[in-house]
Amino acid sequence: MPTTPLPEHVEVLHREFQRKFGRNLLRLQEYERLIKAIVAEHDIAGSSSDLFDNRTAQYDAVATKTMGQVVGSLVGKYIVPTSNSPSSSSTDEPPENLTKPWARMTSRIEFSEENFKRIEQSLATLVALRNDLVHHFLEKYDIESESGCLAADAYLDESFKVIDSTHEEMVQWARHSADTRAAMASFISSPEFEDLFVHGAQKSGSDHG
Repeated sequence: MPTTPLPEHVEVLHREFQRKFGRNLLRLQEYERLIKAIVAEHDIAGSSSDLFDNRTAQYDAVATKTMGQVVGSLVGKYIVPTSNSPSSSSTDEPPENLTKPWARMTSRIEFSEENFKRIEQSLATLVALRNDLVHHFLEKYDIESESGCLAADAYLDESFKVIDSTHEEMVQWARHSADTRAAMASFISSPEFEDLFVHGAQKSGSDHG
């Protein structure tokens, strides 16, 4: 930050790029929270006694990861190319020596190879942009000069366009994840789930002698 008083016209420019810097970081944090929620929820497994504890543990584990790490988990696991979609047999296999009912609930979005590569590149660009803003912004711009403030302001405007361009897709993924969780919660709270998962028998709707 400036160590000496700035000329008034530079101070005005300084305040404006600070506002835009904060706007960009806030939007990036919003995206990061969405991505972390998707990654934490997309694959949950466990027995009848530890399923929900496992869900909490996944949230705790994801919370400590960087945006780059979380994006790495998102791509290829939740967002997958159709040509490389995992089979149900590989994702639903329970552990050996079970003593309690066990379930695994997995969701993903499949894209064509072309769209998958586009999304993968878009997310990589977003991560690089985030790291540039957080770690290298002051190295790149002389914010004590008028020209430096103007250059910083222009960079932040362009950065926001890149950040905002992913907004609609990210919201759609989050909605897909939320809808999946809502359907899952509805089923888990049903008597059919209790009979099937807890008691190991599906309700038939009628009694047999």
